[in-house]
Amino acid sequence: MIKRTASLLAAVCLSSTVFAQEANDGFIVPLNEDFSKPAQQTAGIGDSLPASNKEAAPAGKFSNLSMGLWVQTQNVNESLIRNVSDSKKKGYEFDNSHFKTEANWWFWGNVSENVFLSSEISVLNFDKTLYQENTYAANVPDVTWADGAQSVAEMFSSPYKKGNDEGLGYFKKMAVNLTTPYVITKFGYGDVGEDSGMSHFDGIFNVIDYKDWNGYTEIKNGPEIQQFGDFKVDAAAGFSDKVDNYGTYDYIDVKYADKAEIAFTFGSSSTEEQLFFYNKTNTNAFSAYAAFNPLENLKLEAHLLGTFGTGDDMELGKDTLAYAGRVSWKAGTWKASIMQSLAGLKVDSVWGSDGEVYDDINANTATTQFDAEKSFADLKTPLTLALDQGFTYTLNDDSDTGAYDGMLSFRTEPYADIDVSELLGKNLTVGVYGVMSFDKLSKNQSEDKNLVTSFNEGGIELVTENAIPFVKKTSFDYAIKREFGDWESGSSYPLNITYHSIMLNSDITDRLSVTFGSVVRDDKTDDKDLTVPFAFAMGASIKDLPLPGKPMLWAHFTYSMFPYTDTNYNLRRYDEENSKYAHRTYLLNELDGSEDNCKYKSRVSLGLVWNL
Repeated sequence: MIKRTASLLAAVCLSSTVFAQEANDGFIVPLNEDFSKPAQQTAGIGDSLPASNKEAAPAGKFSNLSMGLWVQTQNVNESLIRNVSDSKKKGYEFDNSHFKTEANWWFWGNVSENVFLSSEISVLNFDKTLYQENTYAANVPDVTWADGAQSVAEMFSSPYKKGNDEGLGYFKKMAVNLTTPYVITKFGYGDVGEDSGMSHFDGIFNVIDYKDWNGYTEIKNGPEIQQFGDFKVDAAAGFSDKVDNYGTYDYIDVKYADKAEIAFTFGSSSTEEQLFFYNKTNTNAFSAYAAFNPLENLKLEAHLLGTFGTGDDMELGKDTLAYAGRVSWKAGTWKASIMQSLAGLKVDSVWGSDGEVYDDINANTATTQFDAEKSFADLKTPLTLALDQGFTYTLNDDSDTGAYDGMLSFRTEPYADIDVSELLGKNLTVGVYGVMSFDKLSKNQSEDKNLVTSFNEGGIELVTENAIPFVKKTSFDYAIKREFGDWESGSSYPLNITYHSIMLNSDITDRLSVTFGSVVRDDKTDDKDLTVPFAFAMGASIKDLPLPGKPMLWAHFTYSMFPYTDTNYNLRRYDEENSKYAHRTYLLNELDGSEDNCKYKSRVSLGLVWNL
């Protein structure tokens, strides 16, 4: 009965918005946006607006609408550092050269009193091969330099048509938010940003998370029906293809002042090709969340999550339910929290945590998480000490051996930050952390239930400003990460590989910046000959060149890794790239060379960026 009722609810939510799907090329709306004030920027292309664009324009229909053109053109040259047919053979052979350009015309702001627009239109988007070696036939390149020059020259006959590999003038993102006193309607497509895009809800479990691509239609309660005295109501019903082919995400969240909060959520998705066959294949999740603040510094939370659907053994039961409770406390320079959860083997939030980059459900476990932090701000060297402690008990093992039934894992991560500026007379802050694991093996793994310990990760970060001659600001990160194989005997796991990660970002002046990243890979496995032991990247960027539009010039050289962001001049740290990651880390986001398929490649790249 519950399953049938939920399927009916999903069908009603979906059918109510299906007729808007034709317009789902893009649209968006910020909740509670004060349209009487100038629009504020969202993250993404267009972040570096000229100051004149950020000021309030004269009153008028488009007074808060900003627009600009973002252009990046680059030359990328790749060489092979391992033989394509035998990765154990080393070398350095030039392979290809590409000329790439991307230009996006963006709009952001209020079109009228109740219409908010965020869009990005591709003006140019091409990748021209200037040269491509034929690895399997010496001296017979697939693309000669003459072929490459011709592909570039022929664009001038029709620059916008032949300068767009994916079609002329398509929307990379398009979002419109329509706000009325009682209803807020959102239409969106593409990565329109978490703040301006689809709604999201976090309790103890992350059950409705922002998804950055594909389309959605969402209806929310407007400003006139949000506040009722001390009660605030936030409700949304959304329809999207961001999870599987079709899906709906819905919630109602009621807050009473700063004292209490109750929320109910529902998420559903289907892999069916046709919408009206939704009932044949679907996965659904519901949750109930409650939070109370009985004291000013004390917060109590509880969260229930359940999953059901048309798949095998997807009826509501112990394998498809999760429960969690959390107590949080703050007092002066102290803060702490303890969370306990119990989650079945097949629990899935559908629209929330993905279990890969971050996993706050921890399916098939009983998990305890304790976090504590103490600040000593009055010391000559201000200090913060913290502990991130986790306990995980594996409930079941769906493998054939059942080896992990009853395994108990302890993950402990102490970390600290200290400001030694006053002590040294120069601006310098230091951060450190370390991660240890203690695993009590299950009886199926070891008759004696051995206790296995391992040091998994650790690192140090130094950040300084105006402390080094001729350098404005520098941040340096070193981290070590060790990966292990399955337990065989004794009190330790066999060590597979150790990564030593280094990241340096330095602003020499307001205009000149340099970067350096490196990973040393110490492989202990039988396949160590396939691993490139030393990878590195170095680059520089110069802002406001004396050219039309004052572009930024950047250049970098990489070897067996690609640690840069899409802008090509910023290094990525793992926790910065994955904002949902719950633990401290100073590791580069790129360790094994898999990013952009650069494990066996080296690159020399040069580019210009205009932000007009």
